[in-house]
Amino acid sequence: MLRIAPAGKPWSVWLFWSDQDSDWEFAGWYVNLENAHQRLESSTYSTDHVLDVEIEPDGEIIMKDQDELVEAVRQGRLATDEATLIERHADAAIASFHAGDWPFDIEWTRWRPPTSWTIPSLAVLPEAITPSN
Repeated sequence: MLRIAPAGKPWSVWLFWSDQDSDWEFAGWYVNLENAHQRLESSTYSTDHVLDVEIEPDGEIIMKDQDELVEAVRQGRLATDEATLIERHADAAIASFHAGDWPFDIEWTRWRPPTSWTIPSLAVLPEAITPSN
């Protein structure tokens, strides 16, 4: 997976490939709707939204979690106008895909990591952190 967070956009784009050990077959895009990323020094911050968009390699659009967006409004976790804005952001991302805008352009589907890259290992904490009673 390659994750791209375009500056100023209320989404990030995740590109997926299957069978990376052999032919790197492109498996599609996932548009994670979220607040535009704020970059501070070496850190990036954002807040995820409920609704997301899957885009198949053939261009089929699949809306994800529309029911959760409706439920968030019903529960009062989101105002109706906030949910509407999130839906408009989905529409804008889909329009960007149809226009072939960066990072939806075909060149990204051909991206491969440099062969010199290694898979990083995760640090192991010395002891488990447990909540105090």
